[in-house]
Amino acid sequence: MDARRITELLELKRVQLVHYYLRTDPEFPQPVFTPSATTGSFVWYWPDVRRWAARRGRLPAGGPKP
Repeated sequence: MDARRITELLELKRVQLVHYYLRTDPEFPQPVFTPSATTGSFVWYWPDVRRWAARRGRLPAGGPKP
């Protein structure tokens, strides 16, 4: 899934936070797809992101609804 969908599921305020975590948190999952220099979006495997969010206490109350 892309950063926008992760933002929705984790109820983050801005999509840029996903990219911030990627740059600054060594435990944040690496994307399974990295775009070319000119087009595309990073894509993550949701179960990896969900595990990261659970360990960090970032899952929304009641859990996300993927």
